[in-house]
Amino acid sequence: MATEINRLQDRAIDLWFGRPGHVSLDGSQYVLSLSTNEVRRAGRFRSEALATQWVAHRIALRQILSAYTGVSADTIEFDTTCGLCGDSQHGKPRVVQGANVSFSAAHCGGALLVAISADSEIGVDLEAVRPDTGSLARQICTESELTRLEGEPDVDRAFIRLWVQKEALAKACGLGLAAPMSDVHIGVSPGPRTVTTRISGSSWWVREYQFGPFLYGAVASTLPTRDVRMLTMERALSRRSFRHAVTALPPIIL
Repeated sequence: MATEINRLQDRAIDLWFGRPGHVSLDGSQYVLSLSTNEVRRAGRFRSEALATQWVAHRIALRQILSAYTGVSADTIEFDTTCGLCGDSQHGKPRVVQGANVSFSAAHCGGALLVAISADSEIGVDLEAVRPDTGSLARQICTESELTRLEGEPDVDRAFIRLWVQKEALAKACGLGLAAPMSDVHIGVSPGPRTVTTRISGSSWWVREYQFGPFLYGAVASTLPTRDVRMLTMERALSRRSFRHAVTALPPIIL
């Protein structure tokens, strides 16, 4: 069933998931919608497959944001000024024009996850289960989290679930790697939870999702969010596919 997508409810998040595919870099109409900086970034990928995949994800993000802001996808401008140091290149992205929305995006392989909110800071992450995560776990986990991980039957899966939540939280805060993740305790347990970070002293709502047998994601918000509306993007990248062919996606909530 088609869904009205550009009306955000109070204290709610729209969470998009999909696999937009690849877009040719031959100067097609889609590539022309990117900024000069985005085209340059695409050119820095080591393989054409990765570049075309990234371009497809970027175009999908622009079209999703266009539906909420009312700004044409090819004219959306992003402000990436860092809130800590004032550098214009590595801050949390924001849309300069149109409606006031907060957004966050993450990708893993061909999958893309995008969160949209009208009244809270948000962050998302998306990761696949990988083997031998012990050394990374020691870098990002608190002592109690490490202890719990050691008792899990599938340590790598439990770690990825923890990792996506911490990454989503770091992106929501807009602090990136400015503070160690080992300072933030989330815990190794399923379900929504509210955490208080040592970074800002603020409370953050975090929820994890499973999007496939080995693919996990999470969204973090500044508010105890009332609802998360799950939406799926069509593979086609036309404007019509995002405005009129969006369907509800039942989440797997852990």
